[in-house]
Amino acid sequence: MPKLYHKKLVNAKQMVSDAH
Repeated sequence: MPKLYHKKLVNAKQMVSDAH
């Protein structure tokens, strides 16, 4: 799994956490 993809996934997860 590419590191960049993983970083994007984590970033998206944190964004959702921040929104809620």
